[in-house]
Amino acid sequence: MFGTEVRARGAEIPAPPSSEWLLAAAGDFNRDLMPDILWFDRSAAQLTTTRMIGTGLLEQGPTISDPTEGDWIVGNVADCNGDGMSDLIWLGIRPLRMRVWLMNGGVPVGYGPVIRGPAGR
Repeated sequence: MFGTEVRARGAEIPAPPSSEWLLAAAGDFNRDLMPDILWFDRSAAQLTTTRMIGTGLLEQGPTISDPTEGDWIVGNVADCNGDGMSDLIWLGIRPLRMRVWLMNGGVPVGYGPVIRGPAGR
């Protein structure tokens, strides 16, 4: 994009093979300074990454399951440990809580504790 103008259109990138997958976030999962796509399938409690090179597909990451059984959704992505790669921030709905997964590419390599949300939520 160039402001509100389309600068270049990339090829269509296929979603994972199910209509249940939703685009959850974009972040750099392989430290190449380019945004990659994070997909989330809440019905199957799974996620996957599509690593990008510009507007094209570099590779599809593995499918991995959410933190535990229950009502977790992908809340956000951010580099939580300063290694240059996006990590996953999971959000638990009932009760309100969050958890960070440290990522290396599309693979979790470390799990933070479950942090409870504000009381009464």
